[in-house]
Amino acid sequence: SKIILIASLIIGMFMAYYPYFHSPSWLVGTDTYWRYLDPLQRIVEGSWTAALQERHPAYLLILLGLKTITSASPFLIVKFMPMMSVLLLALATFWLVKVGVKDEYFASYVSFFSVLSITTTEGIFTGILANWFAIILWVLFFVFFLKALEERVFEGNSISAQLRYLSILSILSLGILFIHPWTWGVFLAV
Repeated sequence: SKIILIASLIIGMFMAYYPYFHSPSWLVGTDTYWRYLDPLQRIVEGSWTAALQERHPAYLLILLGLKTITSASPFLIVKFMPMMSVLLLALATFWLVKVGVKDEYFASYVSFFSVLSITTTEGIFTGILANWFAIILWVLFFVFFLKALEERVFEGNSISAQLRYLSILSILSLGILFIHPWTWGVFLAV
C-alpha cells in the first residue's frame, strides 16, 4: 500500500510539473496571473494589508508566508502551488479513506485516483489554487469529524476531547470560509 501511495505522489508531482518541462517563461493556468501572481507581487512590494483588498486574501497570505519562509520569488511560489496542492490532496484523501474505511490498501488506491481526477487537471490548467486548498481543508474536516465519531467524543463526558475536536473542526471550517467562501457555501450545505 505504501508503494501505491508513493507512486501516486510521484505521478502527482509529474503531472503538476509536466506543463513546465519545456521551460516556458509563463505560468500555466487561466487564473494564476490575475488571482495569485499579480496580487502576490503587489503584496510583496507593499504591505501584507494589500491582501485584504484582493479576492482571496487568506490564501494570498499563505502564499506570502511560503514566500517569506522559502525566500523564493512570487513566480516560483505560484508555479509550484499546483504540485503542493495535488500532493496535499492525495495525502488528505488517503487519510480520509484510511480513517473512514480502515483499509490502508484501499486508501492508497483512492489516493492514486484522486491524483488522476479532474480536480488535478482543472486545478493545474485553470489555476483555481484557493479552491483547491479549500477542498484539502474540507477533506481534513471530514477526517477529524470521522475520528470524533469513531471515538464517540460527543457521546462521552470528556469535555477536553469535545473541545479539542470542536476547535479543530471550527478552525478547518473557518479556514475554508476565509480561503474560499464559495466553497464554504457548498460545504455548509453538505
